[in-house]
This record gives sequence, C-alpha cells and structure tokens, in this order.
Amino acid sequence: MDRNYKPPLATSFAAATIATWVLTLCRLTALTPAIAAQVMGIPSDGQRNAVAVAIWAGGDSLLWLAHDGTGHSVALPEDIRTQALVWSDSLDTVLFGSGVVMAVNTCAEVPQLTSLGAGPQQVRSAVEVGPNLAVLVTGGRYQEGRVVDAEASLWELRPRPRRLWDGPGKQVNPICLTAGTLVGSPCVLMGVDKTAILDPTLRLRPWLYRLRENTLQPMWFGTSFSQPFITAMLTDICPHYPDDEVCSLELTARGERQMTVYRWHGFVMEGIAQSRAADFGDQLRRVRNQPHSDIVFAWQGGADGRIVGLAVEHWPQHQLAELQVCCATSIIPRPLAWDVRAGDNSVEACILDASGTMSLLRLENNVIR
Repeated sequence: MDRNYKPPLATSFAAATIATWVLTLCRLTALTPAIAAQVMGIPSDGQRNAVAVAIWAGGDSLLWLAHDGTGHSVALPEDIRTQALVWSDSLDTVLFGSGVVMAVNTCAEVPQLTSLGAGPQQVRSAVEVGPNLAVLVTGGRYQEGRVVDAEASLWELRPRPRRLWDGPGKQVNPICLTAGTLVGSPCVLMGVDKTAILDPTLRLRPWLYRLRENTLQPMWFGTSFSQPFITAMLTDICPHYPDDEVCSLELTARGERQMTVYRWHGFVMEGIAQSRAADFGDQLRRVRNQPHSDIVFAWQGGADGRIVGLAVEHWPQHQLAELQVCCATSIIPRPLAWDVRAGDNSVEACILDASGTMSLLRLENNVIR
C-alpha cells in the first residue's frame, strides 16, 4: 500500500456538521462515566493463577476467575469500596478503592492485596500510560443525567501514589480514557464532554495527549471524528501503519452504530477501514493477534447477543478496507461487564453476569495463530 495515498474518509479539527438530533443521541449514549461493574482479563503468561478479576462499583470484595473456570472472591479491608481496576505491566493488577490504591498479586494461589497508599476518594476510570504511571478520571457529580466537573490527572503508583500532572480542568469534563502507542510514543486518548468553537452542541470530543517526562503534553484537540462517537481506543490494526491507528465506535446519520479505523497522519485522522452498521454496545476492547494486526471486540445484540471480534483481512489500495467479524462467542444474555484476553491458542471472553457469576467463553472461528 502506498503510504502517501489519502483514503476517501478523513477528519481534521473542523469536522462536518451533523444533524442536532444525532448529536444529542450521541451525548445520551456516550460511555457511562461511572462504572457499574468492571471485568479485566489477565494476560496469559503461565504465571498467573487468575485469568480475570472483576469488581462491582462500591463493592467490598474482589472477584476472580481461576483457570479451571471456578469463581472466587477476596474480601477487602473494612471501609474500602471498589471503584476501578487497571492492568500494570510493572505492578500486576491495580485496584483503586475509596481513598486507597492497592496492588493485586494474581500469581499467588489466591490473589493477594497490598496497599500502596492513599489515593483519590472517587475514581471513575483509570488506564496505565507507562511503567508505574496511570491516568485517572476522578470526582464529578451528576447533573441532568450526565457527570459534570470530573477531572483527569497523571499519577505515579510506587513507592506511594502521587499526583504528577493535573490535566484538563473541570470545564473540559473528561469522560472516558484509553491508552496505547501512537507514532512510537505512549499516548492517552481522552473523550471530553464539551462544546467547541465551531460546534456549540455539548458532546463527546477526542483529545490526544503524549507522555513526555512524567507529564502529558497536548497532541491534538479534535472537534470530532467523521461522525459523532460513543467511545474510541488506540489500536494497531494495520501492518502498513504501525502504531498509528484509532478505532472509533460511531453513530451514523441514521442513528446506527459502526466502527471506523483512523490513521494518525500529522495533524489529521484519516479513515482507512470501516465496519458495517450493527447493534454494537458501548464498549470496545482489543487483543493483539500478530504484530500490527489487532482484533477489536464489541458486544453485538440487545438483551441477548454475542461478543464479536472484528479485523481486516484485506487492505485494498485507495479505498476503505472492510472491518469484518472474524470470531464470536455463542449467543448469551447480555453481561453486566466483560473483557477479552488471548489464551494459549484462542481468544477468550471473561464474563460477569447480572447475578455476579464470572465465566470464561471461547470465541469460535478466531484467527489467533
């Protein structure tokens, strides 16, 4: 593929104006800022006794799933309530509770929790952006069905939790986070709920930050992608553009949902692949297939449905590639929370159902090699 060609779908600072009803729908269906529950798949490295961990927001225990498929729980210290989980390459699993940060050792026979020290009282979401570094969305309050006055910040986790950088202020209102690599640098893609100079409608907007010397430097303040988006994630899905992509879950002019993959190109996002419209859920996950060949996952369905993985099989020149389903679970009731992990020879979905039971499902017809 010619690295210099420009695909037909592109977006920059000034995105096309979309009908007001679509913008409103996007805002109402944006990622829930405060999780009801969270599942996190544990990387398969032969050392972990847990394949997944999970929490209920405000709960008093950590749930975990063993390799044999049995579910267990570990009680938290008194007065500690769970808020968010994040995987850390240097610390294993990190649990953010009400006012405390805890390391979770999943190599132990039963996951062991160790306090790292005091942390924020209210953590809405967290991502690791570098060794021993996490970006948090904290605080905020509900107003007219949405969270306002939330803040983002960069924290060092060891030897004790310490705030290193104060991100966008309360007027920006960060909602969702994803971390990854873009053009060779650790980056954070932040969804902020605000208006723009050329668009007075309150809705989710993509802002990019680059990690430099224990601070986050602004990289791109986007007005939108090519369509209003619900959530997005940094990914590496195209072998022609290593570490250059963002996958966005978007609303079409008809109010349908579809995924679009963009290549970061200077100061613009250029569309390089797109899925067909489908009844996708509100979250995206990814698993590394081969180098520069991520599979992107989403819930597809209503009360019943399946977790599907999408990838690009063929990259045509001078036109959008098709992001298509390559693996899926069986039909199941919609889980309360879920995640995916790469097993030894397959992709596995880690499920937390409404009753609080955890389970592991294999995705069939997958392309993990």
